[in-house]
Parts: sequence; C-alpha cells; structure tokens
Amino acid sequence: MWSGCNCLKNNWKVLEENYNNNVSITDRILNIRGIENKEQFPKPKDEDINSPWLLSNMQEAVDKIIYAIKNKLRIGIYAD
Repeated sequence: MWSGCNCLKNNWKVLEENYNNNVSITDRILNIRGIENKEQFPKPKDEDINSPWLLSNMQEAVDKIIYAIKNKLRIGIYAD
C-alpha cells in the first residue's frame, strides 16, 4: 500500500521528555501540544461522547487487534 511513497520519510519528531509519574498522560499530551492550562481544553460530558462502535468496520478492527494479541504480532498505533 505504501510502496514507493516516501511521504512519511523524515517527518517524525521525537520529543525528549522526562516522564513524571505524577503527571497524567492527558496533561503530558496537552503540554506537548502547547496547551499549558488544561482548563482551556474542552471537557465533553460522557453523554456527549459517541460510542466508538458507531465507527464503520469497528468489529473488524477489534477482531484484528485480538488476533494480533493472541498471535503475539506487533501492533502499530497512529494517532493525532
């Protein structure tokens, strides 16, 4: 699928960060994105968040993850 594509080449940024176990992962991600005051970040209510099962092909994705875990395969996660 990606053969011949060098669109991702050299676009990776690795941030050096001393991890502090007293800081939540949410706070770390917001800080990396330049949001120092987490009160600036929207806080949706639970009832406003849609179920991930509404995404198309969710069951297929879950089945693939379960298969990979059972067969000790590597799983790559791409996210914003």
